[in-house]
Amino acid sequence: MLASPFSSDDRLLRAVEAIYDAAPEPSRWPQALGAIADYFDDVGAILIWHRTDGSFGTIVSEGLAEAQRD
Repeated sequence: MLASPFSSDDRLLRAVEAIYDAAPEPSRWPQALGAIADYFDDVGAILIWHRTDGSFGTIVSEGLAEAQRD
């Protein structure tokens, strides 16, 4: 795995800013999850929530999009 050109503090700031950007604009969650995954040096992240009808919803970072299709 290649080292990130950004410091840990920079990656944390990018992740926090991405979360705040995604809160009012749900289409930005994949990018926010990607920033969170980058902070933890991971390949991706997933957000799972329980819907009122008993089903589950998911949003994944771009790094996991292919895996979610399976």
